[in-house]
Parts: sequence; C-alpha cells; structure tokens
Amino acid sequence: MRGQPTREEPTRGEQAKGLGAPREAGARESSAGTGPAGGSDGWRLHQLKVGQRATWTRRVTEREVMLYMGVTGDTNPIYIDRNYAARTSMGQPVVPAVLLAGYVFTAIMQRLPGPGTISLMQTFHFLHPVRVGDTITIVVEVISIDAVRGRARLRAVGRNQDQQEVLSGEAEVIPPSTLRPVLTEAFEDYD
Repeated sequence: MRGQPTREEPTRGEQAKGLGAPREAGARESSAGTGPAGGSDGWRLHQLKVGQRATWTRRVTEREVMLYMGVTGDTNPIYIDRNYAARTSMGQPVVPAVLLAGYVFTAIMQRLPGPGTISLMQTFHFLHPVRVGDTITIVVEVISIDAVRGRARLRAVGRNQDQQEVLSGEAEVIPPSTLRPVLTEAFEDYD
C-alpha cells in the first residue's frame, strides 16, 4: 500500500464519459468526494454543510507500523514485540495511536474538506486497541461552521472491521481557500 490513497472520484471529463478512477488497495470510498463535482481541490468553507460526511478506509499493515517507528523514533516494544506485549495488559502488539490519528488526518486532508486544508486543533480518544491486520474506517463529519473566523469543526469516528469504535475525536480546520490563478501572479507587475 502507498502512503496516501489515490483519487477515487472521477474528474469532470471522466464523469461526462461515464468513467471512474482506479482505487488503491487499502483506501476506499468517500461519500463527500474530494471536492465539488469530483474535483481534487477540496471543499471551500461556503461549500461545506453541517452533517456533510466523508469516509476513508485502510487495512493496517506491519510495514506501516515499522515505517512509523522509523520516521518518528518511537520504538515502543508494545508495537511489534510479541513477547513483551504478552506480559502487558494488551496481551499482544498494538498499533501506535499516533498512526491512527494520522488516518484521521488523511481523511480530513484528502476527503473532507480535502487538499489545502489547514489543521488548527485536534483531540482524540483511543477507545480500544487496534492490531496489525485490522481494517479501520474513519468517518469525518462537519459539526459546525464559523463563517466569521473561516473555520469548520469536524467530528471523527474510527471503527474496526467488527464495527467496534476504536477512536473518536474532533478537529478544527481552515478549509482550502480559493487560489488566484498562477498567471495572475506571474503578470500582475506588468502593464
């Protein structure tokens, strides 16, 4: 599996032709898409609605846990050492909580509001252990919009393949802004 899911919503041209985009193994489905009309530039604040949701699913692999450990330096033996984990209350290795939080960020940054989103605040509650091989589905939902401050508040819930809630949390984000065209910036000083 790759680090980020591929675009799943068809482009406007693909929609017109009735075509879709291939899915990457491990990541799937979004009820909100990656932006209006299947675009890949995210949902702007004025396009979001309270109750709007997006879903992102991934199977946790040992490789991802090892990569997480290598990148962060977090070498807690509870993640991969079966003998160590057997002597703890967990009984067997568990997936790092920060890796699971990263899945929530992926759902937010890739699905809702999508690419260009800036995260300001997050809280997480890790409710049950997650193991390598579990399939985690993250659902993010818009719970409030503050048009004056240009921010949205999202709720996130993660469930495993048995529909057991394994994490919950909230995030405050600044949705993607409308960018000026590149040519506007390149030629604005020329008269």
